[in-house]
Amino acid sequence: MLVLLLALAAVPSARAAADVTTSTMATVRVNGIERRYRLHVPRGAPNEPLPLVVAFHAAGSSAERQERASGLSALADREGFVVVYPEGRARHWRADDGDERFVRAVVAEVERRVRIDPRRVYATGVSNGATMAERAGCAMSDLFAAIATVAGVYRVDATCAASQPVPVLAIHGARDRLAPVSAAEGWVASWTARNGCAPSPAAVQGPGVTTRAWGGCAAGADVVLDVLWTVGHGWPGDPSDPAVRASPLDATGAIWAFFEGHPMRE
Repeated sequence: MLVLLLALAAVPSARAAADVTTSTMATVRVNGIERRYRLHVPRGAPNEPLPLVVAFHAAGSSAERQERASGLSALADREGFVVVYPEGRARHWRADDGDERFVRAVVAEVERRVRIDPRRVYATGVSNGATMAERAGCAMSDLFAAIATVAGVYRVDATCAASQPVPVLAIHGARDRLAPVSAAEGWVASWTARNGCAPSPAAVQGPGVTTRAWGGCAAGADVVLDVLWTVGHGWPGDPSDPAVRASPLDATGAIWAFFEGHPMRE
C-alpha cells in the first residue's frame, strides 16, 4: 500500500468531467433544523454494499461547489463508491456537537437509500471542511474507517478522543499561507503518537511532492503527509482555482487509494 501511495504522488491530475446531473440535493432535520446535503450514487451501481465517502466543503463554499472542485463524483462513477456532500450551517463548519449529529444523520439517511458497507465509510474535507474531517476522526471513529484532510485548518486546542486508531492522510501545499505546512506537521505528529506509529517515516521525493509515511501503527492505522511544493490553499487540481489548478498530485485519486487500502478493522 505504501508503494502505491508514493507512486501516486508523482502522477499529475487527469480528472474526467463529473456527471453532476446524476447527483441530488436532499435535506434532513436535526434538532429541529433542516439541513442540506448532496448525494451522488455511481451510475449502474451494483446491488452490493458500496463504500461511502463523506466530503466536507471549505468555509463559504457549498455542497455543489465541493463536488465540482474535488471531482469525487466522476471518480465515484469509475471506481464504484457513493459520495455525500453535507453542507455546513451558513456554509461553515463549527465542528461541534450539532455538526456531528448532522453528519451521523446524513450517513444514516444515505444508508437507508443505498446499500453501504459499514466497514468502508470515510471522511475528507478541505480547509474549514478539514476541521470537520478531523472531528470525524476524533469523535466518530466508530463510524469512519479513515480520514483525509486537504489544506487543513485544524483545531490545535481541541481534545481528540478517538476510540480506536484512525488512518490519516494529510495533503498540504507548501505555498499555503492560510494553513501552513508547519501546522500540518504538528497535527500529523499528534496522530502518529495517537496511532502508535514508528517514530521515523519513510520519505520519498517525487516531482513537486514530498511524501512522508509512518508505518508500524496500531491496527494498521497508517499516517501519511503529502507536501505539494507549488500549490497554495485549496483542493489540488480544482480547475477553477489558480492557486491549486496546476498540481503535481492527483489529490482525489490519492485520497481514494488511501481509503481503499484502509477499511475498518474487524
